[in-house]
Amino acid sequence: MNSSNKTQASKANVSQVQSLSRGLQLIEAIASSRDGLTLTELAVRVNLPNSTTHRLLKTVESHGFIFHDLSNERWQVSGKLFSMGSTFARSRDLMQIATPVMKQLMNESGETVNMCVLDTVKLDAVIVGQVQCLELMRMVSPIGARLPIHASGGGKVLLSNYSNLEIEHLFKNDKLFTQYTEHTLGTLANLLDALALVRDKGYAYDNEEHALDLRCIAAPISDEHNQIFAAVSVSGPKARMTDEKINKIIIHVKNAAQEISRRYTMI
Repeated sequence: MNSSNKTQASKANVSQVQSLSRGLQLIEAIASSRDGLTLTELAVRVNLPNSTTHRLLKTVESHGFIFHDLSNERWQVSGKLFSMGSTFARSRDLMQIATPVMKQLMNESGETVNMCVLDTVKLDAVIVGQVQCLELMRMVSPIGARLPIHASGGGKVLLSNYSNLEIEHLFKNDKLFTQYTEHTLGTLANLLDALALVRDKGYAYDNEEHALDLRCIAAPISDEHNQIFAAVSVSGPKARMTDEKINKIIIHVKNAAQEISRRYTMI
């Protein structure tokens, strides 16, 4: 490589580093503001022209770390930044904390118990822990299995951590609403209504939405900032998961989620 090419490559590298640095500055500025910041406010923060700032914002937005609230023209950080903390959650040995509670929940419910976290890239709920029940007929999804976020109890719990605006942004592609059964939520409006109930009641109910004859109750696990980063659930066949049993399981699942959250925040 001649000196001219080396100089050009060096300048390109410097430009990339500067863009990355400025993008991170924008994320930090937005995260530090409770109500978000406008384009002009952000341009002042990073000392750049509005046009350059806007280009950087669109780049960061394309990676899902921020979003533009059109109702007030402010930029906000997305739930993706927090959801990426699921890796950090593993470093704090979440499963070591949760497994004893999950075993107790399995004994109380008589059904399989799962722990899942959100994959923000593929938009799936991923099973990271499991305690299988002793029944011959049982729900079997191995650790690492992926569940649709709009059609599973754990998925809906994890989605409930997002604002409606963020969810609208996530589901701007209608193809994400895959219909698994006649009970699957098929529209954004249906999903938002379901998530409102999750937030209000503190649990999610999958009533044959992912698979026929399968029911699931899930509840949120939160950190010390009351942010949801995982979900614990009980799943079983409809024949055993009767309405009467569901009402009892709801109490057990919520108690288990609260206990795991309590132990987690004490680390």
